[in-house]
Amino acid sequence: MTRATWIVAILCALAVIAGALGGPSDTEAAADTAANLRDAQQQARAEWRAELKHAQALALLAASGNK
Repeated sequence: MTRATWIVAILCALAVIAGALGGPSDTEAAADTAANLRDAQQQARAEWRAELKHAQALALLAASGNK
């Protein structure tokens, strides 16, 4: 094999190794998914509380206007 062939073979081997080691493990991916789900749930709760407060304020305004 020529020197260029060896260099290409070594670079390909390094690329395969880097690809195998570079990505997150299944456990890390599951943990990331769980964290994203928790964040989405917290956001949904915060939005629901804001909508509830808004509805309560509108109800108070409507009730005070009917007196």
